[in-house]
Formats: sequence, structure tokens, C-alpha cells
Amino acid sequence: MSERIPAIITARGGSRRYPGKNVLPFCGHPLVAWSIIQADASERCTDIFVSTDDDLIAAISETYGAEIIWRPGWTDADELTVGIPVLHAMKEIRKKFEYSRAFTMLPTSPLRYPWDMDNMVAKADDIIRRKGTDKINVNSQATMPECCIVRKLDDIQHAPFTHNKYAQFLNQGGGLNLPNIEIYEQITNANPRTDKEIDAKVADNAIYITGQIGENGRRHEHWDYYFELKQFQAFDIDNEEQFTFVEALMKAFILGEKGRRVYDEYKMAKLKQRATRTQGVVRDKVT
Repeated sequence: MSERIPAIITARGGSRRYPGKNVLPFCGHPLVAWSIIQADASERCTDIFVSTDDDLIAAISETYGAEIIWRPGWTDADELTVGIPVLHAMKEIRKKFEYSRAFTMLPTSPLRYPWDMDNMVAKADDIIRRKGTDKINVNSQATMPECCIVRKLDDIQHAPFTHNKYAQFLNQGGGLNLPNIEIYEQITNANPRTDKEIDAKVADNAIYITGQIGENGRRHEHWDYYFELKQFQAFDIDNEEQFTFVEALMKAFILGEKGRRVYDEYKMAKLKQRATRTQGVVRDKVT
């Protein structure tokens, strides 16, 4: 039996900075629908789930072919890190079937090529072969051709923090990850539950566990690996201006004049390739 790799799309109804963004029309479809379309186009993604607390998001998601995982009535839902609903969804899916890794997708980061998910799995498989373990997380990161960051010293002064022109840095973005579920649970349980707690740790210069460094500053076994995206794919949507900007990027660099057909054509091409491979196997057995 082929491996089952579900996609978990996290889309809550509330948004402090841009209410209702997940259901707004984006390039001809609701924003949340694009992650479902992308997951459906992937050859390696086998199941699509949307974690939500919102009736409209659920209705749209089901229309586009996703299965809904309803979130519990968390009293601190507005403050939760994304890890909490993802981990909840992972456990709910585990009740349906066994699996060892899953795509996690943010609908507010829709700038994904049709082949990104399949290529991410291919890279993960290569890493697993090379490292001899499947306990890895592969995270989307975008190229930074030039990285120049300054640090605020007070309300008027700043100082250089890092300056590098040689693409040695990556910008966390793309909203697409492929974690091993055991490792994901370990990291999520070790980290703060809310964004406020994370902000407090950062303000106190505490170590935020990313899967590589513990609170004592020592490295854990290295399990984080990157899947490199193009620079423009790092942009996500958190306000109205970003919504308009990301929509323009989507049209210019990914959809062109085809719109959703970009993903539909990729899916059909993959189905034809699979059929051809199957026919070849049958011929070999017959001969």
C-alpha cells in the first residue's frame, strides 16, 4: 500500500488584524480554497483536512473537497500558536488511519507552485535515505539573495545586526511544512502554548525551541531541514495591503492567464504519468 500523507490546513474564523481573510475572494476563489486546490493537485498528498472553528470556512472547504476537523472550544483560541491546532488535527487523523508525516499548510501563504508539495516529499525522501532516519522535519524557506538586518537600540537609534550578500540566509515563509508527527508533537509540547508567551521569551532573550536548540543552549539531534522556495514565495497575508500585493504576485508568477488550470493541468499530467507507469508494470509481468 502506498504511503498516506495527509495535508492539514489551519484556518480559524477570527483574525485580529484582518477579519475574514480566509474566505475573501483571492484570484477567483476564496483564499482558503487555494491550499485545498494545491493539496489536491499533489501526487503525494493523499488526504486533505481543514482545521477550523468557523462554519463558513468549513462549508467552503467541504465544497472544494476537504474534510473538516472541528477545533475544541479553546478559551485562549485567539492567542494560540499554530502548533496547538495542528497537533490536535494530527491526533484526530490518527483515529482514522496510521501515518508518520503530514503536510501542514497556512492558507495565508498561497504562493505555491503546483509541484512544490511533491518536490518537498522527494527532498524529504532523499534526506531520509542519506540520514537513515525518518525523524525529520522539512520546512519551506525562501531565498534571501541579500540579508541586511539592523537592530533597534532605542526609539531613535539602530545598529547593524547582520549584512550578507551571498544568499547564506533563508527567510521563513511559504506556509508549507512536512514534519514527522512524533517530532512535531515533541516540539509543540516543549514550546509555549500562546504567542504572548513566545513574545515574552523573546523579550527575555530566552531560547525558543525550534527542534535544534534546547533551553540549556545545547543542540539536540538535528532534525530540521529546509525546502528552498523563491524569494517572492515568502510573502504572506496579514492585512489588506498584503492581500492585494500577494494576489498580484500569485497572478504574475504562478497563475498567469490560466488561473486554477495551472494546478488542474499539473494534476492531470501526474495522473497520466502514473497510468503509464502502471501499464509498464503490467506489461513486464505479462512478458
